[in-house]
Amino acid sequence: MSRKRRFVIAAALCAAAVFLFFIFVKFHAPKQEKYINKSGNTISTRFKVPEGYERVKTEEGSFEYYLQNLPLKKYGSKAYHYNGKINRNAPVYGVFDNEITPKNLEQCADAVMRLWAEYLYYRGEYDRIKFNFVNGFECDYVSYAEGNRLHVDDKICYWYKDAEEDYSYETFRRYMDLVHNYANTTSLQKQAEPVSYEDIRIGDIFVMTASQMNKSLGHAVIVVDMCVNKETGEKLLLIAESTTPASETYVVTDREGNVWIRLDEFGALHTSTWSCPGEFLRRLK
Repeated sequence: MSRKRRFVIAAALCAAAVFLFFIFVKFHAPKQEKYINKSGNTISTRFKVPEGYERVKTEEGSFEYYLQNLPLKKYGSKAYHYNGKINRNAPVYGVFDNEITPKNLEQCADAVMRLWAEYLYYRGEYDRIKFNFVNGFECDYVSYAEGNRLHVDDKICYWYKDAEEDYSYETFRRYMDLVHNYANTTSLQKQAEPVSYEDIRIGDIFVMTASQMNKSLGHAVIVVDMCVNKETGEKLLLIAESTTPASETYVVTDREGNVWIRLDEFGALHTSTWSCPGEFLRRLK
């Protein structure tokens, strides 16, 4: 193939890419704008529900209420990876306003675990903060806060006393870093309880292991808000995720660019980058 022909083909591909981008902006971005309150700084104030739907009312103090009221960065803000690089795959409709560890730790399942743990820490329910490692070891926050530290001997884990009691937030974050090192989608899926997609709630998670996806890594996302059609009962979901490499958490879209996502007839979730059968819906308790 001549150099001139290669140039023509490359130019045509670039033109097609630009055309598709503008088609997306024209037909999808404006479509989502009507569901966005740019001045809103929480999940429930940023995202308006579609006509005919009603946002699920949650009880103050519940995990569902906590998620609906999570603070967001200013509208249009980008999500960043742990190393300060922009996450170019993340939509800018709703990026969570929470600092992440500057290490490649807070990936998909880790972000889910942190949201659950942050809620319990905020409530002072320290004895409920516990996560299983891949090897089955239960790593509980109370043991860590009371000064115990983890020792790993040939994949066997046990606590040993090495510090004073400290329930500060800084210690809590160090505990979460420890969890992120040894827990993943496999341990999270085992720890959480299976839920029918017909009973889906805010706070539920879709989680698949690497083997279930036939890939080197699994994935997990969390339902952070929900609205229901007042006539049909159909549910639409707001879904949030982190990624690999570790990233700030953000609200995702479906394959058509919609922020409010509906499950398919079999209860499967389809985001712009991932599909998950309804059988992998779980709930932390």
